[in-house]
Amino acid sequence: GLAPPDLRLQQLESEVRRGETLAAAGQIAMGLAHEIRNPLGAIRGAVQLMRRELNDDGRLGEYTDVLLKEVDRVNRIIETLLDLGRPVSLRPVPLNVHQLLERVALLSEESAGQRGVQIVRRYDPSLPPILADEDRILQVFHNLVRNAVEAMAGGGRLTLVTRLSMNPLFAKVDLGYGQRSMAEIQVLDEGAGISPATRARLFTPFFTTKDKGLGLGLALCHRIVEEHRGAIQIASEPGKGTAVSCFLPIAR
Repeated sequence: GLAPPDLRLQQLESEVRRGETLAAAGQIAMGLAHEIRNPLGAIRGAVQLMRRELNDDGRLGEYTDVLLKEVDRVNRIIETLLDLGRPVSLRPVPLNVHQLLERVALLSEESAGQRGVQIVRRYDPSLPPILADEDRILQVFHNLVRNAVEAMAGGGRLTLVTRLSMNPLFAKVDLGYGQRSMAEIQVLDEGAGISPATRARLFTPFFTTKDKGLGLGLALCHRIVEEHRGAIQIASEPGKGTAVSCFLPIAR
């Protein structure tokens, strides 16, 4: 069952290193983001004034619209960077995992349907509530479900699984207040799968395999789950699909 101690130590060491890299990247990102914010605000203000001056000139009005839209997009990117650098303050409360997953599934239904992706649920009805920060955990689930949908260009099944964790590494984690079981939430896709080389870099900030995107989604997920004193693991077989497992503490 259990990974040999030296292997587990290596895993822990790489976790710590990853945490440090993330923290360093976060610091740099925050510094940059703050610097970029001010000139951006000035640009936005100037464009709005210009738009007011132009009021009826249709063609030039189109240009100012584009400018404002793009400035807002840069702003959103900056917010994401700041998110990565900020210390997360969690307000954990007992939450029903299945209700959260249903909210995410409902919001993802349309984009899933367009890709021919069917959402399948395999819930354990006896699963106790988890102890988590609602907004943050929703952010994680949204991200994982979106990734799974996007991984299946040709359609397929996206399966949401919940169970009491049987993973020996997390089954009974002592977090300083006695032993506790963990809830395991799994998001399975039938996409192309991920090569081991790619998998090794998935949680690295700014690493992405997508055309669009910052490559911060999984880095942020990892960080949020860590802050909950949980864990996130990705298993994948090229050609077979990917399984992302989220281990979260149970409210007791």
